[in-house]
Amino acid sequence: MRCLVVAALAVAALTACGSDKVTIPLDPTDADVTGVFNLSLANGQQPPYAAFQTTTELWELTNDRMVIAADQTFADTITYTVHTIADGSQSTRFTATAGSYQIANRQINFTTTTNGSATFAGSVTGTTLVVLFNGGRFVYSK
Repeated sequence: MRCLVVAALAVAALTACGSDKVTIPLDPTDADVTGVFNLSLANGQQPPYAAFQTTTELWELTNDRMVIAADQTFADTITYTVHTIADGSQSTRFTATAGSYQIANRQINFTTTTNGSATFAGSVTGTTLVVLFNGGRFVYSK
């Protein structure tokens, strides 16, 4: 249950980054999209950055790693440092999402199959993965 709450908070944080739906263009994707990609920019911010806050905790995103496999699956793991507001203590927490993808119309179409259901687009150009999620732009590097 706690994992579902954490995953919901992560999705809420991403949603908060871009609640107004804006069409952001993607470069045409390369044919080979496989690899391990680490987040370098999220809506212009470099990790670590404050991803979201509850009444008791501040969640700082420290790492986001997306693995795109040749079998048309992907996995995304996010690492957070969670700061407890009341006493200043810190802990490390993780969220994980996985799913499948297809390449069509010169972009990658991702569909999550764990921790909720979502669809989003992306593209790989050289060593850069760009993901568009809920109006936000996330840039990853190999």
